[in-house]
Amino acid sequence: MVVQYSSASSRRIGKNGKYEPNHFGDVMSQRETSCMLPAVFKNPVQRIMLMANGNLQRVLSAYYNMPVSVDVLLNEPVDARGAKDRRLPIRFRRVINLVCNATVVCTAESIVELLTDKAADLVVRQGVGIGQLFRYMNVLPTFLLREAKLSDDDESFERLYELRCDDVVCTITEVFPDGMLDPDYCTRPHPAPPAPIGSGATAAAAAAADKLAQNKAPTIRRFWRTVGVEERDGALAVVLDSRPIKTPDGSQIRIATSQNVLAWLVAGEWEAQREFLGSHSLPLTSLVCRAIDGLSDEQVRIDVIDKLIKYFHTDSACLHESFPQLLVDLQQKHYMPIVDWARTAYGIDVGVTDNLFALRQGAEATKVLRRAVSGFSPLKLAAFEKAVMSAKSFLIGLALVEQRITAEEAAMAAQVETLAQTQRWGELENAHDIDNAAIRQILGASACAAMGA
Repeated sequence: MVVQYSSASSRRIGKNGKYEPNHFGDVMSQRETSCMLPAVFKNPVQRIMLMANGNLQRVLSAYYNMPVSVDVLLNEPVDARGAKDRRLPIRFRRVINLVCNATVVCTAESIVELLTDKAADLVVRQGVGIGQLFRYMNVLPTFLLREAKLSDDDESFERLYELRCDDVVCTITEVFPDGMLDPDYCTRPHPAPPAPIGSGATAAAAAAADKLAQNKAPTIRRFWRTVGVEERDGALAVVLDSRPIKTPDGSQIRIATSQNVLAWLVAGEWEAQREFLGSHSLPLTSLVCRAIDGLSDEQVRIDVIDKLIKYFHTDSACLHESFPQLLVDLQQKHYMPIVDWARTAYGIDVGVTDNLFALRQGAEATKVLRRAVSGFSPLKLAAFEKAVMSAKSFLIGLALVEQRITAEEAAMAAQVETLAQTQRWGELENAHDIDNAAIRQILGASACAAMGA
């Protein structure tokens, strides 16, 4: 059974008897508000989720009593235009998963239309994420629930809604998988949800969701009692109940005896696990596995370095804004020491500009840095790769693994634009704080793995 729910029913009835759009977020007034849904949506939690307008992540976190994070699968322009083409509107397609305890509880696809130069400047020049755009614009968009569908078994459901203001129109399809209304849904194994379906879905969204489903690891319970480090055949092995840990490809994890601290840090990750292995809770183990399974192969190393060099030509540490002054000051504080260090340490000219389309580093500087990175050990290269991709900066990652800056300093540099925005507008609960912790975990793991590598 498919039940469609028209947008008119989701609107507030005004004094003139006509429907008016609901506003984004809670709006308290003396007027009576009507948010009635068809009776087939029997579960009250289901009805709350269908009408969530800007707080779904928080609602899900409160329902499961666990953190819910955003996993971005796709974020790309819809129109195939050149980099200098700024004609409006500019359209973006975004596909995300809301993830709780390594379990997908909602898949959302959105088409975002930037209608004004103000919106385009925030996204294209200042790098504001699509998901935070309304917050940074300091506007309350109207909310229109256009359609709601219920599956034949009354378990899975989806909705299509619209968020709109003068500068932005965002059309969103959200799919909630079978069984997600069970409060214990995130603590037991189950198949991944299907890709979004319905009028808002696209082939790209389906492909991204299918890929995630194929790669999604099952929930694993802790099966070991003791964790230790043993010297075996001239190297250190991390052991669970005296059995050595292996990589996904089946190779035994071997850490050089000179990196005794790293071996015990990896062991500490496994000792810290509770009943279930937490999502992204083994960052050091992941880096060691990446080094052994992937970066010991010469062709893979070449391909990875080619990919990382591209970050040097779009390096955020070299792209400076001329306003607002708060952002300019933060860039000078966190970017320039790293740029100056690279210039001195490698004897190269590192260009800095305020023009996104003029940022292209010289051939000689690129050659010198490629040669330096090519000499990294597999483990150091794995740490560098993760740091660069997390910080979106070649130079920040390089300064980190070369121990020029700490993980905290690297995180501050990687989040300069976010720092400027939060100092002006404040932090979003369950968003900025989670991002802050996540990037420090990743960069901290990279710094630890690179020491002595």
